[in-house]
Amino acid sequence: MDDMKPPYFADKQCYPNERCSIARLPTELFITTLLLVLPSIDEIDHEGECEDYMTQLYAFRLVSKHWRGVIDSTPFMWPLISSALPAQVNDTSVLRSLNIPLAVIYDIVPRNEYRIMESDRLRELQTDVASARNFMEWADVVRHRWASVTFKLAGSVASKLLEKPAPQLKSLTILLYQRSLASIPKINLFGGCTEQIRHVKIDRVGGGYVPLEHIPMFWPSGAFKGLKSLHLGHIWSASLTTRYILEVLRASPELESLTLKRNVIQDNSSNAELPQVVLPCLRTLRYSPNYGSQMDQTLGHVTLLPNSIEYISITDYEYVSQMVDTPFDEFLTTGLISLAPALRRLHERCGGSTLTFYRSSQRTKAKACWDGRLGDLKLRIHIPAISPSIALQWVDRVLCLAKPGIKVAVPEGYLSGDSIGAMQSMQCVEKLLVYSCRMIGTTSVPQLLDALGESSAASP
Repeated sequence: MDDMKPPYFADKQCYPNERCSIARLPTELFITTLLLVLPSIDEIDHEGECEDYMTQLYAFRLVSKHWRGVIDSTPFMWPLISSALPAQVNDTSVLRSLNIPLAVIYDIVPRNEYRIMESDRLRELQTDVASARNFMEWADVVRHRWASVTFKLAGSVASKLLEKPAPQLKSLTILLYQRSLASIPKINLFGGCTEQIRHVKIDRVGGGYVPLEHIPMFWPSGAFKGLKSLHLGHIWSASLTTRYILEVLRASPELESLTLKRNVIQDNSSNAELPQVVLPCLRTLRYSPNYGSQMDQTLGHVTLLPNSIEYISITDYEYVSQMVDTPFDEFLTTGLISLAPALRRLHERCGGSTLTFYRSSQRTKAKACWDGRLGDLKLRIHIPAISPSIALQWVDRVLCLAKPGIKVAVPEGYLSGDSIGAMQSMQCVEKLLVYSCRMIGTTSVPQLLDALGESSAASP
């Protein structure tokens, strides 16, 4: 195994058999240094990253006998098994990792083969289903050690992998193919042993939506509790309702990261029937409004602690708007207004923010982006084509008298009289930026400055 060649391992001749200065460090510090160089196990979720990790690990083993001895005798440097790696490499990882928890990754998508013909894709999936069963039969032997699992699978394989308990499982990632899902009998997710799971991600692979009508195992009541992170994306299921999402959130008061991304929700619940949820530990919120006949009500029933949130991103409403009866201005004033304290505080922690308007094909409307960032802190809200005055009034309502104020960037000639009036009444604008673009509206820069100047002069 030590003599195996690329693409998995480097050639021995590339590395001198010398004891370099780093190897003279105390063993614990030496191991810590190597782990800082290797890809983070927590961020590995596809086959290419598995290969990169093992390639670097085996390359380090070839530097010297000392390096090899330290690496081979350190169990937590071997925490990974994957369908992308040769069987003997996985065997070695299982042996050298002793009894530590394992990350298990099965990825049926060959690298650089995402755009093949549909008929070839289906034939490949049939082959890969058999391959998946072979790999998972082997991995099932160490199921009791599974700590993190990432499966990119056809539905018929998924049911086999998810029906038996995995007592140490903390992180579950399921990425499914839209066109490969078969009708599956209802099973009990991990034999009902899901209370120890802290991280859940369910999304698609490639385009389209994941119709989970035939996989009801994902949505049993009370299946997920005490989560630290939740990601639900591009899912189409009558069982996935606003009430279900809010119940999961209410059962996870220590949730730190939440991603809800363009799911299809069939929901008839009224606002009065839905629970109000407080997420005191949430630091990251990524949100793209869900599809549905009614306005997405999820965020309207979530309360965040302003001093905890560090990242808010709300995007993609313009792509959803054709399937949603609710206009975006109503979504702003009803669906998002509960986030106002968190948005205002994040704006302040970022040292201010900018509301930038962009050209739109509709003469009386404009797209906008509200953006602020400082280090790891980030605020970003995409606003589709609406009247600029509505966007200005909403941002002013959210920020109120926040300090520092907000910068507003507008293209020359774009704001109408209503928009100028809205800007005149705003209490939070500290700077106006006018940038050059093709004239669409009727207001020139001098007219805009005159109008705003008259407002300032009239103020006491």
